[in-house]
Amino acid sequence: MPKTLLVFPPGWSPVGPYLALPVLKSYLQEVEQYKVDIIDLNVEFYDDLLSYRHVEECCKRYRESKDSFSSNVQLTIELIQKSALNVDEAKDIFRSKRYFNLKERQYAENIFRNALYIINHVSYGVKYTFNSIDLPYDYYSTPEIMKSLADTLHNPFISFYEIAFLKRIQREKIEFIGISVSGCFQLISAVTLAKLIKEECPSVKHVSLGGNYITRLADDCMKEWHPFFEYIDSIMMYDGEEPLARLLEALDSGDDNLDCVPNLCHAKGGKIYKNHRIEQTFINDTVPDFDGFALSKYFMPELILPVYSSRQCFNHCAFCTIPGATGGCYRKMPISRVFEIMCRLNEKYGTRVFSFVDETFEGKRMEQLADEINASGKTFFWHGETRFSPTLSTDVFNKIYQSGCRQIQFGLESYNQRVLDLMKKNTRVDWIDRNIHDCLNAGIPVHLFFMIGFPTETKEEALNTLAYTENVLNYSKQVCGVPYSTRGFTNFGLVMGSDVWNHPDKYGVSVMPKSQYEDLRLEVDYVSGTGLTLHSMRIR
Repeated sequence: MPKTLLVFPPGWSPVGPYLALPVLKSYLQEVEQYKVDIIDLNVEFYDDLLSYRHVEECCKRYRESKDSFSSNVQLTIELIQKSALNVDEAKDIFRSKRYFNLKERQYAENIFRNALYIINHVSYGVKYTFNSIDLPYDYYSTPEIMKSLADTLHNPFISFYEIAFLKRIQREKIEFIGISVSGCFQLISAVTLAKLIKEECPSVKHVSLGGNYITRLADDCMKEWHPFFEYIDSIMMYDGEEPLARLLEALDSGDDNLDCVPNLCHAKGGKIYKNHRIEQTFINDTVPDFDGFALSKYFMPELILPVYSSRQCFNHCAFCTIPGATGGCYRKMPISRVFEIMCRLNEKYGTRVFSFVDETFEGKRMEQLADEINASGKTFFWHGETRFSPTLSTDVFNKIYQSGCRQIQFGLESYNQRVLDLMKKNTRVDWIDRNIHDCLNAGIPVHLFFMIGFPTETKEEALNTLAYTENVLNYSKQVCGVPYSTRGFTNFGLVMGSDVWNHPDKYGVSVMPKSQYEDLRLEVDYVSGTGLTLHSMRIR
């Protein structure tokens, strides 16, 4: 079997590990008996970026780039640099119980702000935050991305890979590299890595991309040929377990014909071919294997491990496309197995905190998990996302709180029944009121996701949703004594593959022609006949 390494590239938040590669590794090793290594280069990148060595170098470059200052400005700059050079202490605070001391946490946060201020000022248009790495190239434009791949001044991944990673591939004679691309900010780093591997690592015979985001790009934006295939050999679409196993099997046999590998997008003779698609009906219930990830480097005081109890989503909201990139039907694990996986991870890695990454963690199944945890006497803490439901009650939320649940995320989307019905949310406003009331009174903070500007939504309806979410936060803090409830909203975006995209007439929408320049943009412009427009969504 090819010597295999799976990589999570930079461009993601470094607060905790992403689940995809540990799940693939456990499946390949336990079910298929293939040895696989994994590495999280994202957290390695941030650990190096926010290191004394790098910050000191950036401070020196910052001083050399400035000629003269007023005495006040000079003093301010010196104080910022002095603070930034304590970056290793700030990391120690974030990775220890010192984080829970408010003064120490604020001290560390200030150091990180100052360090990023200095780093961003000498990074030639690259902007770093804890949620993204934004290069001065358009992530939605193939020509821009291709241009970035050799730009050593504006593409920091080139030097990072050459110093920190390529030597490992060469030394270990890795033969297969799989790169997970789950968001747009990972795209340039992923293709940069593929290019460098092709140029400098002759042992590697095959480079494949996989992940939710690259699946959607391959589905909707890659038709006949794409320049990425100058440096990659394939894209694994949808769930990766079986396609990756069959791909490794084909490569091991020396078969250059990859037409038999399901869900694979690959190139031959200057054309792209998308193999037969299999709809997954099984759920991978192996225990995720995080060995290979530097678990001590995540920027959190206690290790939080992601887990899931189901795949796909049983609802089909009109605006959503993410489950479509998973493939297959909604399927779920027995809750007893979910609890067993949590116990196994606790035993192996010492973690007590779990983040459920299900598209929707059903309320009834949350209650079943709570029963398992409460009966065991174990001290676990967890959070997850669910839907409003008439089956959730005060007693259920009390049990869930007792089991260690410390946040529930709800896809509110709108507080208007007409808009909810149009969105195909299958939610009632009275369920929303009752669930939030009972959840907060049980002591569980909520996070409310919602959007503004769904087709035909009026300004009054949008304001009603905004007012409702503000009232929830006030009620949470002032009445229930739960100060940690939050909300987050975005403007509605028309995404390729959604029901609105597929049936625009049903929603009173006219889709605008897509820019040829931004050929990789999944969100498209549109005109709505009624309701808010793209320009009127900035509601204060």
